[in-house]
Amino acid sequence: MALFQGKHVRTARLDDGVAGLVLDHPGSADNALDLAMLDDIDRALDALASDGFRLLILQSAKPGVFCTGTTYARCKDWTPEQFRHWCERGQQVCRKLAESPIVSVAVIGGTCHDEGLELALACDYRVALARGEVDFIFTAQNWGKVPCWGATFRLPRRVGLANSMALWLFGDHYTARRAWLEGLVDEVVEDFDSDPPSFLESPQKRDPSSFPSRTWRQRWLENTRLGRGFMMRGYERMLRTRIPSGMMSFAILLQRLRDTYANKPIDVCEAGERDAIAQIAASPMMHHFLRLLNRRDRWRERAPQKSGKQKKQTVGIIGADDAALTLLLQCVSANYHVVMQAPDEAALGTAMTGIAQFLAKNVEVGLMTSDAARAFTSKLKGTTNWGHFQDVEFVLDPSTGEVLHTTELYQRAEKEIPAKAVIVSLHATHEMATLAKKLREPTRLLGLRTFKSWEPSTLAEIVPFAKTPAENVNRVRNLASDLGYSCLNVADRAGGLALRVWLPMFNEVGVLIREGVRIADIDAAMIRFGMKEGPCEIMDPYGLDRIADAIKQMQPIFGERIRFETGFVLMTKKGWTGANGDQGFYRSQARFPRPSLESQELWQAQSQGEPTTPMPFLSRDELFTWIQNRLVTLTVLEAHRCLAERIVDDADDLDCAISLTGWATHRGGPLGYAADVGAEAFAQRCRELAAKHGARYLQIGPPNV
Repeated sequence: MALFQGKHVRTARLDDGVAGLVLDHPGSADNALDLAMLDDIDRALDALASDGFRLLILQSAKPGVFCTGTTYARCKDWTPEQFRHWCERGQQVCRKLAESPIVSVAVIGGTCHDEGLELALACDYRVALARGEVDFIFTAQNWGKVPCWGATFRLPRRVGLANSMALWLFGDHYTARRAWLEGLVDEVVEDFDSDPPSFLESPQKRDPSSFPSRTWRQRWLENTRLGRGFMMRGYERMLRTRIPSGMMSFAILLQRLRDTYANKPIDVCEAGERDAIAQIAASPMMHHFLRLLNRRDRWRERAPQKSGKQKKQTVGIIGADDAALTLLLQCVSANYHVVMQAPDEAALGTAMTGIAQFLAKNVEVGLMTSDAARAFTSKLKGTTNWGHFQDVEFVLDPSTGEVLHTTELYQRAEKEIPAKAVIVSLHATHEMATLAKKLREPTRLLGLRTFKSWEPSTLAEIVPFAKTPAENVNRVRNLASDLGYSCLNVADRAGGLALRVWLPMFNEVGVLIREGVRIADIDAAMIRFGMKEGPCEIMDPYGLDRIADAIKQMQPIFGERIRFETGFVLMTKKGWTGANGDQGFYRSQARFPRPSLESQELWQAQSQGEPTTPMPFLSRDELFTWIQNRLVTLTVLEAHRCLAERIVDDADDLDCAISLTGWATHRGGPLGYAADVGAEAFAQRCRELAAKHGARYLQIGPPNV
């Protein structure tokens, strides 16, 4: 019998003294806890309060999902006051659930994220279903938000201090079994019907103030003042060294945890959460996250195509080197059929053997079944000529040949491939206008530049040529989207956007090394700034030989502004090209990559380029700031020039693109960062750096167009 029926929630009497509350958001596949759903839960709890129930079972009607919270896409237009109101409303509902005289149990089968997990924590007990995938995680830390519905004082009382920080700080995932081991859930069952679990035959309200003491760490560290102080100091050191500066959410979490372990009243803890979310919502950090992440999601949308049944698509890949094999694996994983054209039989045999070994290893370690490996190989064909290219939809060329060689290759391809096929050049520096000059149908040529092809969900720059039909642009965009890229159209310029913006930073890294700065310090400083990886860690997998070639091809663009270091060529000659060689800036063959002293010595002894200045004596924090100012300022200036030259037309597009390739998202991209610094302050920094280090730091026009 239904007791309350709302749009998002329904309740019913399941047994004598047992009520059920079912979450079923009609407009959300993930049962998002928006304000309307919170209102329904609130009214449902009121309806159940007067009927004498002893147990409330909270479940989801959606298979594979319990419930989740808000996302950056849902709150992109919220004001700080709207964040505060949403936080306060969630706290009210969770507190009503926690303080209800009815014992509550959340039955969780599937996704339980963010505010969905906070709602489950407000229940007295939690039961996880073993069937399907149960996933407990706080994802909001990825865009700067903190738990704010009571988790800062409820989660530590369930799993302890260290486990709470692992969930918040490191983004740990809990499966059903791990959640049970850590105390987040009380029972894992195969299935659940209307009968409550046996441990709830005589349900009792839980003491909401006790902390767990299951492990020695919890007993002797977390639950003692001395031990907890030791742990807190460790987390503070981590904030100073591993968390990007400007990411205020983690420092705020530490303060909320201090309040919790000081046993401050719930009213005080909830007020602290509301103040924290309002402070974060008003910060530039949150503004940048919402602006850039929502822009990125728009780029990931597939382009419209002609209606009709979609048949299997075949991609032709020219080459058999590492770049070609990486592209092949991406295409087959995205369910495309692939024809690989190798230069000779030996190269073809080596490539096919490498693929077979890769698949066998994946089967051996359990990442792939034997049937999946056979299905994978059934989509592959190899050739040393143009055989099997008669049915391809796309011809992808990831090679790095000279312009003349590449032009001749595309002329031959035109004669062998179908008229509808699109030739997609992945060359980093060649302009499409130059490559298309001798093609009979130049509009079938497009560029697709990937800056970090080894990393999923990164940027792909689409370079249409002249009057390329929109249909062909859309086809290439959808191909790139299927491979996992976020796609942006850019103007036809040598190097495109991302490489052009990053190259001055890469060169300045070489200048810093010549001045005596350690490779490890350069990367640590930029990670502290907020980059996912340091510049040396980016250059190695990209390939120092590719950087040396890009410098050669793009030198006319930079003219006399930047004197590029010869160290990239010197390392290439020694075979120290990064991931494809024995070493680069790091020893790639080492078990744990470590900076290469030989590379550091080579740069300091032989590289030539910009004039150097003596390295100042600085503390570690001062050194990091000095490195950041040198590298970041050059990147901002080059980004400004790219916008002025109309490589892209929109500052947000530029900021989002560079953030996707490794820039600190919470800084807002190069132009967003300069805007936060302020035009006059940034101009003053440029003048000071130019006076000390050279004209490459001279500013042309305002940095935040």
